[in-house]
Amino acid sequence: MNTSRQETRSDVDELLERFFKSEVPSPWPRWQAPVRVCTSATATRQRSEKVHQSRFALAVTLALLFFGSLVLTGVFRSAPSEPGGARESDTARQLVKPAHPVYQNR
Repeated sequence: MNTSRQETRSDVDELLERFFKSEVPSPWPRWQAPVRVCTSATATRQRSEKVHQSRFALAVTLALLFFGSLVLTGVFRSAPSEPGGARESDTARQLVKPAHPVYQNR
């Protein structure tokens, strides 16, 4: 069983080797330096404007994420209604409190 696998593997290896050698150009092309293209001032200005626009968009997005997280976590809650610091939820608890003698001393 190992012999058939080795023979099959060598057949596949030979097939792949022939394929890749056929894909590679026989005389390898000589290297040519890339041609330098002179950019105009307008192209440079347009590129810098795009960079500034994308940075501004990123800054706005980060600011919205930051302030949105603050709003969702409740940092900007309304000011206490009484000078003692009681909030609406505290006054609601006092209204709901049963009139049982045990609770009147609290």
